[in-house]
Parts: sequence; structure tokens; C-alpha cells
Amino acid sequence: MAQEFGTVNNASAKSREERETTLRKQYEAVFYDPADIVKKAKLAKERIENYLEEIDAILGNATEMTTITVSY
Repeated sequence: MAQEFGTVNNASAKSREERETTLRKQYEAVFYDPADIVKKAKLAKERIENYLEEIDAILGNATEMTTITVSY
């Protein structure tokens, strides 16, 4: 803040407050709950597995071949 506004004589209070708020948000500590992370990881794993199963089913139907034997 001092580097940005130290040499400015006519900086508005609003611009200083906005810059201070931006800096606080950037350097704010974020704490994560380990149990919540595990739950979200399991949900992500399930979604990926379901997605892969769906792709496998689509590809299985698209590439499925039927063999017909004709006898005389």
C-alpha cells in the first residue's frame, strides 16, 4: 500500500479501501476440513467412475458387431 499510495498526494479514500480489500482477499488464510476433503474426493471418484462407465457403454454399443451365420 505504501508503495502504491505513498507518493500520491490526492488518492481517494475509496480507492485505498478497495485496494486494501483486494489485498486482504488475496492473502487471506483458507482452512480446509480434512473430513470434508475426503468426502469431496470420494464424490469426485464416483463421478469419474460413472462417467467412464457411461463412455464404455456408449463405445460398446457403437462398436458392437453381430455375427450372422447363413447355412444352405
